[in-house]
Amino acid sequence: MDRTDWTDWPSISHTPLPFFLFFSLQGPFNVARWVRMGAFGGLVHGPSGHAVYGWLERSFPGSSRGAVVKKVLVDQVAWSPVSTLLLFCFTGVTAGLAPRDICRAVSRSGVGVLLSAWFIWPLAHALNFAVVPARHRLLYVNVVQIMFNTILSFLVN
Repeated sequence: MDRTDWTDWPSISHTPLPFFLFFSLQGPFNVARWVRMGAFGGLVHGPSGHAVYGWLERSFPGSSRGAVVKKVLVDQVAWSPVSTLLLFCFTGVTAGLAPRDICRAVSRSGVGVLLSAWFIWPLAHALNFAVVPARHRLLYVNVVQIMFNTILSFLVN
């Protein structure tokens, strides 16, 4: 990715505004959850995701069927479980949970979160890697991520 491209900024999808708009329609607005999810995106998921997707593009360049399949497999088998665990740890620590409580939350909801990711992201990434130009991929992922974050926020918090 071109470092001057505005889509290169860390995970705009984790900015709290989409959560504010969604949760304000659902009842009481949870400011702490809003801040935790926004902080996770800006401090953890955005930078780490940028590094992972840059590595995927360098390791499997292009948009051939083989390159797309490899990128999606690595993303879903290796990166998705790691990013799910990071989400639970970050939101748990920033919510003041004890390590054993974070482990319980992972045990209780981790598989559901991962299955939700596997329901949405393989197709989304296949389209991303096959059709979307590399310089716009982060923007595309961010748009899909906004919708997925709404689901995640309910599952994790």
